[in-house]
Amino acid sequence: MILHKFSASPFSQSNLISVLARVEPHDGILLVEDAVYGLTSKLILEPILQRSSKVYALNSDCIARGVECAEKIITQIDYSGFVALTLEYDNVISW
Repeated sequence: MILHKFSASPFSQSNLISVLARVEPHDGILLVEDAVYGLTSKLILEPILQRSSKVYALNSDCIARGVECAEKIITQIDYSGFVALTLEYDNVISW
């Protein structure tokens, strides 16, 4: 199981879709920093949700950027939750 951590804005990261092709259904996706802007676009959010049912967003980054998170779809976590995720998964890949 791999935790895929995205930090760059999905609007500036043109290879996001090709990267998502590497995500397996049992992997997790964590959106931090400017990657949380992906929550504002269905064109970006839908491919993310199709690849993994375990999608997380760092709450403080959502608040700092004024991004609302659909809590039923995305799990908001704090920094201690971030650390817990890194221990839950076998590997962490930062994109």
